[in-house]
Amino acid sequence: MYDVERDKPTKPERPPPPERRPGGSLLPVMLVLGPLLILIVGVVAFTGLAGLLMVAVIACVPAFMMLHYLLWGYWLGKNIRDDEEDNQEDA
Repeated sequence: MYDVERDKPTKPERPPPPERRPGGSLLPVMLVLGPLLILIVGVVAFTGLAGLLMVAVIACVPAFMMLHYLLWGYWLGKNIRDDEEDNQEDA
């Protein structure tokens, strides 16, 4: 398109943003949980109680990390944002 009055090309119109569906897809969840469940069942089937214990210990690592994020993450993130605002005001 060309604007004759300004003697310049006009800016193209931006298309409207796509409509978002409420709720998400369960496909990513199933793609993670399916193989994970198969792996856990396989380990427990081949090693018995020792495999179940190994799976429990390995599962404790991410659980421990999530617990720390829930306990400290919000508070620490708020402090970092406040410090950044103070640094920007000082500059």
